[in-house]
Amino acid sequence: MSGALAGIKVLEAASYVTGPFASQLLADMGAEVIKIEEPKRGDPFRGWGERNYAATFCSLNRNKRSITLDLRSEEATEIARKLAARADVLIQNFRPGVMAKRGLGYDDIEKKLVNRPRKATGNGNFVFRSSDRYVRLLRSFGRADEPDAHR
Repeated sequence: MSGALAGIKVLEAASYVTGPFASQLLADMGAEVIKIEEPKRGDPFRGWGERNYAATFCSLNRNKRSITLDLRSEEATEIARKLAARADVLIQNFRPGVMAKRGLGYDDIEKKLVNRPRKATGNGNFVFRSSDRYVRLLRSFGRADEPDAHR
């Protein structure tokens, strides 16, 4: 596929919406995206729909290739490390610490990779200032007016 991001390799270890949407945007712009899915289950959105067609899954995962790997096994984790070594970007939305536990954390992989957990509040991974556009989102969850939620 050609596009502005042709030649960029993305490894996605994410499910539901946040990670798949981010990598779908990159894929739409020409990046090569490989999605890691859990064996026997896949992305949970695969099962949402009738007759083995889930519109949400298809819309968030177009222009991608998939591989099934059980990242709880050392063999699969080693395969994922090799894929990450060739990738320019790693998108994952596991809880903080999960990828590091599997040897795929920020300190374990090449510095060129982008790797952010999904949780936006409560763990110090993201800092919001009162002028940030995310304050409106946080307010919708009742978080922006709580102490330390928008420092």
